[in-house]
Amino acid sequence: PGVILGGSHIRKSEDGSLLNSCPIIQSMVLVDFYDQKWFSSPRGKGLTKGDSESIFIMGGLRFGILLAEEIMEESLWEEFK
Repeated sequence: PGVILGGSHIRKSEDGSLLNSCPIIQSMVLVDFYDQKWFSSPRGKGLTKGDSESIFIMGGLRFGILLAEEIMEESLWEEFK
């Protein structure tokens, strides 16, 4: 049983806000979303910062997810240590 990280897309949360999200799929079932927490550019205009965890453990594998410009934010990398 593998895990699929479904790229990123804009989705509407339950409260109606827009999030840049990465779906996490395991055994062909949508398990969770990672929602982008950090924006450095106007690209994030109109999007809400997510509050989901960055680190997941599935199938005994621990992994982290970053979207877009989050890869440049050192504080998010610190969470992975």
